[in-house]
Amino acid sequence: MKKITTLLMIVLFSPFNFNSLNSLAAEPSETLTAYFQALKDGDVGKIKQCIAGDFYEKNKVLLENNPDYPEFLRNYYQGADLEIGKSVKSGDTVIIEMRTLFPNGSTGVNKLRLKESSDGDWKIVEEIFD
Repeated sequence: MKKITTLLMIVLFSPFNFNSLNSLAAEPSETLTAYFQALKDGDVGKIKQCIAGDFYEKNKVLLENNPDYPEFLRNYYQGADLEIGKSVKSGDTVIIEMRTLFPNGSTGVNKLRLKESSDGDWKIVEEIFD
């Protein structure tokens, strides 16, 4: 009985956010992982779920009006791997370095700003160019 009570206390007073179970991505890195997989799959519907704001507006024509874009993405990212680099959080935004490791040995580096929405999802809202 004491074990059950202890377990119940841990669950009740745990800082775990149960609302995040239903969200697209409870952590910014989960959004980047989903986004990268969508790029590799050429899944523009999933890409649109991962992005918002100016970043969505910038890519809207490609995502909605270019029927060749999914195939281009599948070819471009074929065999590539994702490496998540440094991240810096400030309030409801985080900047994360996303490295794309291509099979030919080259590496693409993007700095992306993600913002947490009111429902707890993280969305890519900006690509930062230094």
